[in-house]
This record gives sequence, structure tokens and C-alpha cells, in this order.
Amino acid sequence: MRAIVLGVPRIITMDDYIAFYGSYSQPYFAKPSYTNAIWGPLLEKAWAKVNGNFEFIEGGWEPESIRFASGAPTQTTIVTMNNAASALADWNNIASADSANSVMIGGVGSTSTISLVTGHAYTIISAHNVSSTDGT
Repeated sequence: MRAIVLGVPRIITMDDYIAFYGSYSQPYFAKPSYTNAIWGPLLEKAWAKVNGNFEFIEGGWEPESIRFASGAPTQTTIVTMNNAASALADWNNIASADSANSVMIGGVGSTSTISLVTGHAYTIISAHNVSSTDGT
């Protein structure tokens, strides 16, 4: 597999074995897609190999994996939404990235006041302004 490691293109050599556990024959880590494609588990395996093992990639920083898989530059913006001014600035950054067709990933820290699971990363497909029926 071709990947970018510390800014340098590299070929990652690995086998196509995926670790399974239990009587249900479930992969330990990433699962195949609903069409049984195994590129996700193999990409994760390559990332683990570059980082030493699977234990070292638990959690992590989303931009690293984007650079590894695509070589694309990344920009990190910490979205706080502490007050109206910071919420507007954060929204403008997200909307600008969406307009530029950038890959967007969101992460939720250890505490959250929104209805997302904490400690997880999410792909942001697009950004939209939404108004209620009364126009607000």
C-alpha cells in the first residue's frame, strides 16, 4: 500500500490477514463494509504497522490518518462554541472548508453538551444553514 509517513511517500508491505476473535468470528478492530470490502481493516492494519501496533493507534488525532491515507494537507480548527461570537467564527470556518470541498472530520472531547458520543470522531459530509419555520 502507498502511504505518506512523516511527509514522505512509502510503500507499506503487509499480508491480507485480519485478526478475529470469539465464536462469532468478528474482527478485533475495524470491520469490513456491508458489502464485505476489507479495505477499511487493511488500511487500519497499515496504520498500525507504521505506528508499531494496534495499541498505539487507539484514539489518536484524525488529521494524521487523513495525511497518511491521502497525502492531503490538513488544517486543525478547535471548535469551542463557548459564546455567540466564537460559535459564529467556528461556523464560518466549517462553512469555508465545506465550500472548498475539504475533507472534514469532527471530534467530540470527553465532555459534550450535544447529542454525540464523547471521545469519538465523525465525518462531516456538508454544512448547511437551517432555519425554523418561524425564520429563526
